[in-house]
Amino acid sequence: MRLAALFLSDEVLDSLATLQQSFAKKGKAFDHILKSGRTHMMDAVPIRLDRNSRPTPRQCSVAGGVEAGQTFLSEVGLGGSAVGTGVNTHPKYQKLVVKVLSKICGRTLKPAGDLRYAMQSNLAMSVASAALRNLALELIRITNDLRLLSSGPNTGLAEIALPALQPAHRLCREKSTLLWPN
Repeated sequence: MRLAALFLSDEVLDSLATLQQSFAKKGKAFDHILKSGRTHMMDAVPIRLDRNSRPTPRQCSVAGGVEAGQTFLSEVGLGGSAVGTGVNTHPKYQKLVVKVLSKICGRTLKPAGDLRYAMQSNLAMSVASAALRNLALELIRITNDLRLLSSGPNTGLAEIALPALQPAHRLCREKSTLLWPN
C-alpha cells in the first residue's frame, strides 16, 4: 500500500506543478488588470487580478504536505518478522531487501528505524491521506473563488469569463436570457 501510494503521489505532484505553472502564467497575463478587492463580499481596496491567479506560498506549501507524506511512505518495514523483532531473519535481510526494492522501484527507500512501530502504525498512510484531503480542500476553495469571479454575466460579478461547460450555458450567455424547462 505504501509503495502504491508513493507512486500515485508522484502523479499528484506532477499535476499540481502543472496547475501552479498554469496559474503563474495567467497571473502574468492578468498583472495589468485592476479589480475591486473584496472583504466579506463587500468592495474593498483595488487589487490586481493576478492576485487571484498566481500561486501563493501557502498554496505551494500544500504540495509540501504531499511531499512530507512521501517521506513517511518511503520508509519500509520489511524484515520485522515475529512482531517486529526480526527473529529468524538474516541480520542483513532488511537492508538488502530495501536496497533491491529501491533498485526495482527506481525510488530511494529506507529501512524503518523501529520495525515494531512500522508494522503497527498507520501514520504514513494517515499523513498521505491528510495531505490529499488538504489539497482537495484548497482546490475547492480556488474553484469557488473562480466561480464567484465568473458569476453573472448580468447580475453577478462577471470579472472573469470561464469557458461554458454545457451548450445551454453558452446559449444563455450569448442571448442574455434565462432558459427554463417547460
